[in-house]
Amino acid sequence: MAYIYNLKEEKKREAADEAVFPCVLQIVPEYVVHNKNSIVLGVDVLEGIAKIVGCNHEEQQKMFGRHFDVEDELVSHISRRSIDVLKAYYRDDLSRDEWKLVVKLNLFKIQ
Repeated sequence: MAYIYNLKEEKKREAADEAVFPCVLQIVPEYVVHNKNSIVLGVDVLEGIAKIVGCNHEEQQKMFGRHFDVEDELVSHISRRSIDVLKAYYRDDLSRDEWKLVVKLNLFKIQ
């Protein structure tokens, strides 16, 4: 029994890079800090799970004030692959409401 559990946990860790958890964030205006090349945002989690695992250096950088503002909600980038990983390895870790959010983000093609 322990061997199977450890095997599942190992596969889960290997797939963690591809798992994108559903999340909707609201920017807190008082906690926006600009630096020359970076920005730090304070946020409230409106729905889902906020897990930070790294930075996406491949995507073109977005500029605060030009591409998004304090009134905008930030959402997870949900892809078909990330949904498959969530189903395979994190099915029991997500609540019913979080699965509904996955469907909502996928239905509206929010990517």
